[in-house]
Amino acid sequence: MSIKLGYLFKLPSYKTSSISPEVIVDLEKFLNLCEGSCSQCNTPFCVDVGPRNAIIQLPNGADVLNLNPNFQAIFECCSKNSLTGVQIFGMYNDGTYELRSFCPVHGVNEDPANGSGAGSVGVFFALNNPSIISSDFAHLLFNQGKILGRNALIRVAIKLSANGLYDIHVGGGSKICISGTAEI
Repeated sequence: MSIKLGYLFKLPSYKTSSISPEVIVDLEKFLNLCEGSCSQCNTPFCVDVGPRNAIIQLPNGADVLNLNPNFQAIFECCSKNSLTGVQIFGMYNDGTYELRSFCPVHGVNEDPANGSGAGSVGVFFALNNPSIISSDFAHLLFNQGKILGRNALIRVAIKLSANGLYDIHVGGGSKICISGTAEI
């Protein structure tokens, strides 16, 4: 078995849109959070990279791990608001992040390693912290999947491109579990 490290893909172009205050309150309720919790750090908004995700930042990684989501209610909220899922993250004291990805609309209550979701969080981070991002890559490290017993480390690299938008690269380690060819 071999392990490959590195950036696996560059996120495609992205679009952002706001989330109504009513939907934010609903998401707080469905995540079993106190009202106002989702806006403590930054106002949540949607990032669309193909999948359209609501992005929420909590004050710390432990808050993210302690979430007790109501998946049926999240499913209904996402369906009603054309969301693929909800990405929730928080920073630890060591500068790494905890990320949880809820996508019940697609039959995945919680994804242990969601690259497009982590990339969407990278967009959210860059737009909320423009002074940190330059033409050199800023790096974020996300822990994901702990609650599911499937620990993953996802790396997100962000840089400001010449056109004023952010280039987001997502990757991490992977194990080749099977190899071969397929004929179509």
